Amino acid sequence: MNNDKLLKLNVKVLLGPFLVMLISSIIEPITNSLVITFVVMELLYVICGVVIKQTNKISCMTNIESFKSSIRLETRILICLLLISLMIFTAFIILSLLLFAHLDTHNSNITEVNDKNIVEILVMNTIFAGICEEIAFRYCLFRELAKSSILLGMVSSSIIFAVCHAGVFSPFVFLGGLVFAVIYMLIGNIFINIIFHATYNFVLISCQYYYDQFNNLIPFYLCGIVSLILMIIAYTYIFFNKSMKGEIRLICKEVCNKEQIKLLKWVYKQPPMIMIFIVFTILILFMSILNIKFMTN
Repeated sequence: MNNDKLLKLNVKVLLGPFLVMLISSIIEPITNSLVITFVVMELLYVICGVVIKQTNKISCMTNIESFKSSIRLETRILICLLLISLMIFTAFIILSLLLFAHLDTHNSNITEVNDKNIVEILVMNTIFAGICEEIAFRYCLFRELAKSSILLGMVSSSIIFAVCHAGVFSPFVFLGGLVFAVIYMLIGNIFINIIFHATYNFVLISCQYYYDQFNNLIPFYLCGIVSLILMIIAYTYIFFNKSMKGEIRLICKEVCNKEQIKLLKWVYKQPPMIMIFIVFTILILFMSILNIKFMTN
């Protein structure tokens, strides 16, 4: 494998979507429309991902589709169920900690969901986000990077997903990127990813709407309880099934072997990658300062 080609691919994967985010930050003050900015940004992500996919010259060293034949469908579905439940339960824990710390989520920078904007927010975050983000970050970026290293593909695509999704690096969104990457690796169907992503966003937005309108967290607590129950059921079933545990060990061994970890470390120790993260940090801080000044004026 040509390490120079792999490094160039990683640079494109990190720089491309970040440039899209910068373009979107310029478009928003001009259009003064969150909807237009969001739609343009999501479409640019797709275009960026397709361009990277079409210009990738790295030959396939690993095959993520091999898991479909080596791992039973029952095991793959249970792992996906466990991971999605973990994501929802993590969101529930984070919100609970915020409330426990007496932080008023109404005073955050999160857009309040009400009767006037509920439709457009649902359309943006379920249809557009579900389709565009999965095509860009999983079908294009993760799939191309996974040709050389599945672990590198997961980490790099999830990092840029977390940065572009939240404006700053969000560990929770990074976890979501890893989860969606694993789902795509195990199922191998981008439409399933789109459905999972759209459904997840729909559940969270619906719970936020109920809280913003009625100051009631019952739906979110129900989601937390249901996700915990599903996690326990899936984990218990896997724990007492020796063949499933063997298949999971096989997946971990394939994804996190010494060669893939060594390659991941090599890529992120290269000067171009280090410089990109330094520039990322400076630009994100600069954009955050501008955003604060804009909000206070």
